[in-house]
Amino acid sequence: MGLQNKNVLLVDNEDSFTYNLIQLLENLNLNIDVVNGKKAFEEKFLQYTYLLFSPGPGIPSDFPLMFNLLENYQEHQRILGICLGHQAIGEFFGGKLVKLDRVLHGIRSECELLKKNNRSCLRHIENRFTVGHYHSWAIDANFLPNSLEITCLSENTIMGIMHKEYQIEGLQFHPESIMTERGVEMIRSWIGAT
Repeated sequence: MGLQNKNVLLVDNEDSFTYNLIQLLENLNLNIDVVNGKKAFEEKFLQYTYLLFSPGPGIPSDFPLMFNLLENYQEHQRILGICLGHQAIGEFFGGKLVKLDRVLHGIRSECELLKKNNRSCLRHIENRFTVGHYHSWAIDANFLPNSLEITCLSENTIMGIMHKEYQIEGLQFHPESIMTERGVEMIRSWIGAT
């Protein structure tokens, strides 16, 4: 299946980085539809093979569409949550968020890949890589549900999670940011282009 035949629903959680994601996906010649994260769930959203939850301000519960989509998840769908979207995935499966002591907006750090997984968008990434942070909340490692596994960490903060059974993955950092090494490749891996 060519990339132009892959349909992506991008849930826009009212963040300026959403435009970077749109441009990145358009450059891959994907069919993209964008819907606001505060919109009510519609059955037609289940037709998409790829669901991308964007970053956003506030907390995940401010944007209920992500939870509605996770609740109605179909096994053929691949879901990637970025920043706020990552946090929504953690909360949906029973995790808790913790407010960070230090706000990390526009900060770079080294991230450590804990485990290679052939389903992960990080499958082609080195064990250590640089990421860009724009967040003040994170998933609390002390309250991570058994259904999720940590894929990468930065300074003991969870930077990536993956569902053990479903094709659902979250990244706390921003792959669409120029501060993240090989971020475009991560998105390409998620949609199966690499």
